[in-house]
This record gives sequence, C-alpha cells and structure tokens, in this order.
Amino acid sequence: MQKLPEGLAVSDLTQAFGKVPMAFNWLGITAGFVSAHKLGGPKGVGALVVKRGTDLEARIKGGGQEQGRRAGTENLIGIMGFAAAAKAAQNDLDQGLWDKVAQTRDSLLGALENGAEGVTFLGRRSRRLPNTLSMLTPGWRGETQVMQMDLAGFAISAGSACSSGKVRASGVLQAMGIHPEQAGDAIRISFGPSTAERDVMRFADAWLASWQRWRERNRGRKPQERMTMADLATSPELEVREGVDRETVETVQNMGSYKYGWDTEIEMEYAPKGLNEDIVRLISEKNEEPEWMTEWRLQAFRRWQTMTEPKWAMLNYPEIDYQDQFYYARPKSMIEKPKSLDEVDPKLLATYEKLGIPLREQMILAGVEGAEEALPRRARSRSMRFSIPFRSAPPSRTSWPRPA
Repeated sequence: MQKLPEGLAVSDLTQAFGKVPMAFNWLGITAGFVSAHKLGGPKGVGALVVKRGTDLEARIKGGGQEQGRRAGTENLIGIMGFAAAAKAAQNDLDQGLWDKVAQTRDSLLGALENGAEGVTFLGRRSRRLPNTLSMLTPGWRGETQVMQMDLAGFAISAGSACSSGKVRASGVLQAMGIHPEQAGDAIRISFGPSTAERDVMRFADAWLASWQRWRERNRGRKPQERMTMADLATSPELEVREGVDRETVETVQNMGSYKYGWDTEIEMEYAPKGLNEDIVRLISEKNEEPEWMTEWRLQAFRRWQTMTEPKWAMLNYPEIDYQDQFYYARPKSMIEKPKSLDEVDPKLLATYEKLGIPLREQMILAGVEGAEEALPRRARSRSMRFSIPFRSAPPSRTSWPRPA
C-alpha cells in the first residue's frame, strides 16, 4: 500500500492482510502483525511475522513454545481457524472480490461528491484499502454524523475501529497534517463483500439529506449572544430575563467567580426556588407526564418529608437548606424539540462533553426526536425502573409504561 521507510521496526498489517496483494519481504520491515478476525477468522488469535535472523527476547518465559519466544500452550483451534481464513482470503483476492468492493466504495464516493459541496475525501488519490472511505466535512462534527446515521439505520465511525467509543479527533489524521479541529469532523465508512450497490445508495441518500439540513441551518449563521456566569458576576446592571428571578441574579453576583468546575453560557429556564407539591406538579407537567406518574411523584415527595437525616459519627458538614435550591432547570434551546444534535445549543453540547456524557445519552438529554425510541426496549425499561422521583425525564418521551 505504501512505500515504507527502510529500517522501520514494526508495522500493523492487520487491515491490509487478505485485502490487497502483499508479501512480507516486499515491505522492508523487521516485524509485522496480523489478526484473524479481520479475515473472518476466530477472534483472539493473530500472528507476529518476523524477519529471518531477528533476535527477539522472550516476553513470556517458561516453555519452549513459539521457538522459545512466547511460552504457553498454543491455541491450536484458533491457529487452524486462522490458517483456514487466510487461505480463503487468498482465494477471494485471486478472484478479484476486493476489486468489486473497491468499485462499490467508488460508487458511493461519486454519489456523495455529486450531491454535496465542501467535502474532502481523504486519501482518494493514494493507494488505499478497498473497503473503507474516509471523508471530512468542515464544521460538521464526526460524532454528530455517526449518531444521525445510526438513527437512519447505518453504522459508521468517527475514528478507527481501534478507537471505537472514544470521542476525540483521529491522531492518524493529525499526523497526516490535518488540523485537530478539522480531524474531529471526519467519518469512516466501511464496506464488505456482502455490501450491495443499493445499500450504499440508500446510505448516500440518508447522508445527503442530513448534510442538506445541516447546511441550511448553518448558512450565514452567527453566534448567538448569551450572558455567561462571569457576566452575571461582574455586571452592575443586569436585565432579569424570563424564567430567571432577581434572587438568582443577586446570588450569582454575590458569589463572584465560580471556584469549581466551569462557567457555561447556556441560557436556562428555571422554576422558582424551593421544593413543594406545586413544584413537583410543575416538573411533571413540564415533562408531559400522565396523571398517575404525577401522583407517584407526589407520594414520593410526601414520604421524603417524613424522613429524618441520619447523623454520622465521623462526618460533619453544613446543614443543607433544601428550600434554597432550584429543582427544575432546562436549557431554553430544548423547549422546542430538536431534530438532531445539529439543532442543539453548541454550548449545551460542550457541557455534555465536559461531563463525559456518551453521545446517545446526549441526544436523549437534549430531547432529540426519536433518540430514546432508538434505545433497545430493555434499556428503556431499565432506565424507568431505576429512575428516582425527582429526576428530570427526557422531554422527547410521549408514552410512559405503568410500574409493575
């Protein structure tokens, strides 16, 4: 695939092995490793290919297995499965199977290129794998695209398979000279021999529809002016905005700079301070809950009022004034349900990211239409079973299962 520099010690050949013509002695490396699962073989077995005459110190000592380089009983079943998968992969390569996959990839590239502007297809003029397409749309976060395509029924990635689940820019793209902010806008689409032309065209239609919505929302968009916590703390004259009472403003002014965490610029809708049955009903009404759930919350609140706080022997802390708290707050950007994360206040998304909230949960918390319905039924029922009385429910929920 690439002309490797002389004297390179080790190369990861896992992706290319079985998909492109290659031979170890062409590469000029000391060692390379491959894995069976990329060929359809068993998981948990791989191979380290070492240049003849290379002296390797044993990492696991004790027995003479693997020519004394790795002690321990070999996984014979896994090794035989790897051998069978490698033989089948060689046959597929000889029959031109991966050339057909490359044609499918190029068909998708053409459809996306003809339908969208400003998209960069990474490595398109280089010798590359036949089964992946990496593309970058400046300003459109990769993880947002992943979630939108997931809701549309397609599984793609915002990074390599090795970094699945991590929300950060690809280090490989940065090493290729792409700015970290732009690297975070990249996605990776993978194909296989069973991927049909009609499948990639369906994906193209779904992605282009999302791209068009994103483009319309961001055409000529200017950052909205919002007041930060720092502004509240330093400004002598402040307008009391809808949903925020004078007491809140004065409290923030007296507080000064926030010592822990960080400030946020998200404009919020608040309920009055304190906890009583009216606040409980308000929370339930805001979440569009049925009457039986409102009553359930009220019963929990009445039970809580009868409870006494335990006294711990070795623990001292200031008495908590439970009536000096806000029990309901919602970003104003969530009052109207967004269609996707692209419509959510970027400051809210930044706060979610600082808190380490996974993307799917971000969509639920932000009230994205259809986000919670996309969760497995078991996960939804588990979320309801373990919810606490005053937890703010997702605003996208329109039906509520009665408790058993």
